[in-house]
Amino acid sequence: MSGREKIEVTATILEVRDKSLKITDGTMKDFTDRETGEVTKRPVWFFLPKSQVEMEDGDMADIEEYIGKTVTLLMPSWLAETKGLV
Repeated sequence: MSGREKIEVTATILEVRDKSLKITDGTMKDFTDRETGEVTKRPVWFFLPKSQVEMEDGDMADIEEYIGKTVTLLMPSWLAETKGLV
């Protein structure tokens, strides 16, 4: 896969920051509470630079309207690979 190639990733927007998006692709992972030692499953979060991401069906200027919604994002394959989204 070429690093210049764009790929689609289906994800839920969790948070929008000035220069990044916090998303989840539905992947679950066991996390251990440092204080209690309790193990719980929770979604894995990823932070993506807004400058590298496009929405397939929407305008990035309106991205805050999509918080809590599942969308299709387009990004360079190198970014998706680096973040573990493929």
